[in-house]
Amino acid sequence: MNSFLKLKHWQVFVVLMATPVLVMFVATSVLKGMSAARIVSLVNITLQFGWLFPTAYALQRKVLAHAKNDRFFFKASIIVMSVFTVISIVNLMGFNNSRYFTALMMPSAICVMYLAYFAAKSLRIAELQRNVVFDDFRDEFFMLLFLPVGIWYIQPRFNAIAVRDVQG
Repeated sequence: MNSFLKLKHWQVFVVLMATPVLVMFVATSVLKGMSAARIVSLVNITLQFGWLFPTAYALQRKVLAHAKNDRFFFKASIIVMSVFTVISIVNLMGFNNSRYFTALMMPSAICVMYLAYFAAKSLRIAELQRNVVFDDFRDEFFMLLFLPVGIWYIQPRFNAIAVRDVQG
């Protein structure tokens, strides 16, 4: 999990932004219609979730004393997002589970926002070495929600925390 903290910002950017574009070109040439858009969407969400979860988890372990109250919701968000991903894959395979898919869309969106909140909060706690309020990490939260720009500012700070912990 610590390896996600050590990735360079351009590596994260390429994986999170270029991979869905590549999948879009492949999927639209192979598949026609709505399933290509669903596949691209699923790949994009999975990649963003796959970067945000290990990063937030690694930060959580570094600031465990300050973030104890948030662990339950963090774990619940991981479970909801995992179930949503599985149902999305099953839905893409042709099994019609649209009522489950639709029922999990809003909780999944809330979970993504919570994971961004948790990662931003953990980042600021690790940097400041104290408890923080939302005003302390508001900018980081929005940068994590709107990733293309946020990656360039947030990932170097994750790197600095990883280096600081290795040296210190």
